[in-house]
Amino acid sequence: MNIASFNPQDKSGRITVYPGTTSSDIAVTLGSNDPMAAQKVKLTPSINARTPDSGKLSFVSSFYEFQIFQEFLSINFKLGAAIDTPQGLYYISWSVEETRNEGV
Repeated sequence: MNIASFNPQDKSGRITVYPGTTSSDIAVTLGSNDPMAAQKVKLTPSINARTPDSGKLSFVSSFYEFQIFQEFLSINFKLGAAIDTPQGLYYISWSVEETRNEGV
């Protein structure tokens, strides 16, 4: 999966969010044009433990609530920062829960 075309080798494609604002839509894509074999995949974002944020960042995915269904190749989410969020580099961790598609 690709998140906002982020490349960890050169750190390009980082998401910039200013305190008191919400980002525009950020794409989560499968990384290929082939449909996935799973029936659905549910993603759960969190702030990585190496960069604690004291609850200042929030995630929103109004379209299917962080779930990618078999017929879709991507979803979008937004990242919001509280007005008192300190400037810094925060890392997002993702947990993945897959619902298998029996017979595929």
